[in-house]
Amino acid sequence: MVSIKQRHRGFTLLEVVVVLALVTSIVALTLFFSLDSYRQSARLAEVSTILTLLTTARAAAMNTVDGQAHGLRFTPSGYVVFTGASFTTSNPVSRIVTPAAYPLVLASSSPSEVVFTLLSGTTTAAVITFVDPQTSGSSSIRINSEGLIE
Repeated sequence: MVSIKQRHRGFTLLEVVVVLALVTSIVALTLFFSLDSYRQSARLAEVSTILTLLTTARAAAMNTVDGQAHGLRFTPSGYVVFTGASFTTSNPVSRIVTPAAYPLVLASSSPSEVVFTLLSGTTTAAVITFVDPQTSGSSSIRINSEGLIE
């Protein structure tokens, strides 16, 4: 005899909805943390670029390249390595412009340029702080009066 009731195997709609909700939640959390991690890595890479440019400007001043002081100017769109006592009096032809790869905002208490003196590489001691407008994270670069960049 064949039974009229047959047992169907499979998932109910409720089970499928619950699993989809769990998977969606896990994916959303993963994307959130990945994006935050990416922004932090991008900020640190940008600070590394700034450190390299500061070191380049100091080395050029100490090695008497062009027989003048060298400095780094921070602009909203990037960074400019220049030759001379200040950015405004520097020769525009000798400026090296590096566009910012990741947007950082220079803190209002930070100097807009750092100039290293000829031969000695000394400068005015400063703390340069950059704020990430997307995450409110910040990074600081310290330069002592002898020109040591930390």
